[in-house]
Amino acid sequence: MPDQSLRKLSKLIKQSPFPGLQWVAQGFFKANGYRWETRRSGDLKIGYWRKKLRTQDRKPPYPKRLILLPGFGDSPLSWYAVLALLYPILRNEFDEVILFDFPGYGGVLSKEKAFPSADLMFAATCDALDSLKPHTLVGHSLGGWLAAHFAGLCGKKERPKSNQLSYSGPSSLLLLCPSGIFPDAQTRTEFEGIFRRSQGGGFESLRPYLFSKEPAWFSWIMPFLGDFLKREDIVQFLASFRDDHYLEALVAQIQADVWLIWGEKDTLIPPSCVPTWLQLLPTKMNQKPAVILKNIGHSPQLESAAITAALIGQILSGRHPHRLGKRWWTLMKAGI
Repeated sequence: MPDQSLRKLSKLIKQSPFPGLQWVAQGFFKANGYRWETRRSGDLKIGYWRKKLRTQDRKPPYPKRLILLPGFGDSPLSWYAVLALLYPILRNEFDEVILFDFPGYGGVLSKEKAFPSADLMFAATCDALDSLKPHTLVGHSLGGWLAAHFAGLCGKKERPKSNQLSYSGPSSLLLLCPSGIFPDAQTRTEFEGIFRRSQGGGFESLRPYLFSKEPAWFSWIMPFLGDFLKREDIVQFLASFRDDHYLEALVAQIQADVWLIWGEKDTLIPPSCVPTWLQLLPTKMNQKPAVILKNIGHSPQLESAAITAALIGQILSGRHPHRLGKRWWTLMKAGI
């Protein structure tokens, strides 16, 4: 199934007469039952791909939604194969699935101005999540940072900002290779240095850190990525992070169930970050192990859609991932 989805996507990219991946994504998701919406935040926009999974929502008090926050520069398109495999479980467990598409990144809003500061992006994302009231948040990389930030603020009773029908935050977080926490100053400095260097060298400088083994088809979309990292709004965004944006002081406030999922060979955000996450999460969360995906790097949804979907499907179904063979992943507990 994932191979078929990726072949279909590759064919669509090659045949597309349009100048960017945003058009590919638009046709791809509409053809599979998603509808497109935008939400304005000042002069900027956040886009959503939404798919209704039930004819009637579970009420009260609000529909049970799974929301996906993609990583820096990414779009929901990279998750399509995983979502296709997960569809039977999503249909059984949720009323709706919503996929964020950030402005200036690789999706429909790629031609729009990106958020020029972390403050603006964090605030706009939290405002949107307040309105959508997710039950389950799935976040990858920067998306994991945003998801944990929102859940931490909910735990501190700082979100939602208005009466939201007793909504107090997400019940579950699935964080894949999330940024925002590092075990020491050196690891954080190395992470930040990768992005500083990429502003001069372009996307090719960042490319080696995205995968353990780059998929063959990735070369086909490289021309669409262009000078993304050299754009003024992206440079401003990367330079805007401050110490208080990092999560060390906030993650202990998270009240949701948390699963950490990490590529064993992630060289962008190394799995050495996992013990720090487990130590900082509240004690009850430490009882859940992190899952380390063997021989996979920073982009599990692209490097192995089947394994990623199998793992996420087990978690969403309430099953312990240890029940599958240890061939594909290992478990890490706090203090180990």
